[in-house]
Amino acid sequence: MNVLLQIVNTTSNKNIYNKIIRIISNLCQGSSVRHLEIVETAIPTLVKIVQRETAFGTVRNAVSALFYFLRGESKIQKVVETGVVPSIVSYLR
Repeated sequence: MNVLLQIVNTTSNKNIYNKIIRIISNLCQGSSVRHLEIVETAIPTLVKIVQRETAFGTVRNAVSALFYFLRGESKIQKVVETGVVPSIVSYLR
């Protein structure tokens, strides 16, 4: 996960950027409870994407990744504490 996050945070290639976000979303979707600790490291990057990105597909993949991460009740508070909820709500308008 760290390598993927490093690429997302440093690449200027939008195609690679979008594909990596989709990969992270897929990893979050398929992660079992014991692998969520690894996926959890992506939360700050996903939050930045939701708050700053303008490409709908990229934001959709980042929000999907956060949604998949939220499967456990104890995880909801972690995502809420990031401050991303207003950004997500703004996409619903």
